[in-house]
Amino acid sequence: MAEEQDEEDRGARQDELDALAAIYGDDCSIFPVESRCEIHVPDARVTLRALLPAGYPSKLAPYVEIEDQSGCVPRYDVQAQADALHAESPGDVILFQLVEWLKECLSPDMAAGSEEEALHSSHEDVREEGRGQEEYTEVQTLEAAIAHGSLQQPEGEVTIEQV
Repeated sequence: MAEEQDEEDRGARQDELDALAAIYGDDCSIFPVESRCEIHVPDARVTLRALLPAGYPSKLAPYVEIEDQSGCVPRYDVQAQADALHAESPGDVILFQLVEWLKECLSPDMAAGSEEEALHSSHEDVREEGRGQEEYTEVQTLEAAIAHGSLQQPEGEVTIEQV
């Protein structure tokens, strides 16, 4: 029985590695002898490394980590997510789900760069429209306070939540 399960696990691991290679193409490196792979997340400069141990997927989750090449992507607890996905679906392969989860986690961070560009552009618009340096400085001060969480609501104002 144990040998039969080991054989099923081995087949599932190989099928998963083949599927990941087909899905992610050049962004995926497969090392079949070690039962491991590396998947580069496009546009994020992040690589997910996964080792598929004997006993995966029937008994164990894959061992995973991320390499952040950009230095600006927050570290997520990828191993905890792999463990949670495995616990939800014991016996099922989960690396595709894990990569998609990682992409979702990174998408706000990847968009942050474009938000900064938009913010910079709005500052330039204020200057170009001739509103003056004083208003431009006020906008910068408010945005900095919001970003650092130090902006407090003045007394006497009513918010939507209070109504």
